[in-house]
Amino acid sequence: MRAEILDHARENGFLVGAVFTDHDPGEQQPGFVALLDVLALPHTYAVILPGWQHLAADPDQAAPLTARISRTATRILTTRPAQPDHHPTPAPPPWRPCHARRSA
Repeated sequence: MRAEILDHARENGFLVGAVFTDHDPGEQQPGFVALLDVLALPHTYAVILPGWQHLAADPDQAAPLTARISRTATRILTTRPAQPDHHPTPAPPPWRPCHARRSA
């Protein structure tokens, strides 16, 4: 999945700052916390996910995470197109967001 994110970023003119991964869907999400710290930096444009289900397996868990990212004024992009009438669908973690900047 890391290669998928990096390829998508390169093909769309993004510079990848970091890739964060949480392997445990529990309460502790150090990768997500680190992502939010990076999103507070200037010139951050987007978070790249392989698909929405990689943010959280449960749509009820994904909504507050999406809201926290949105408060940083950062876009959320996915490498895979959304399914028709798509809602984040259950899938096993990990989610692998990537913070990216537009290249000049």
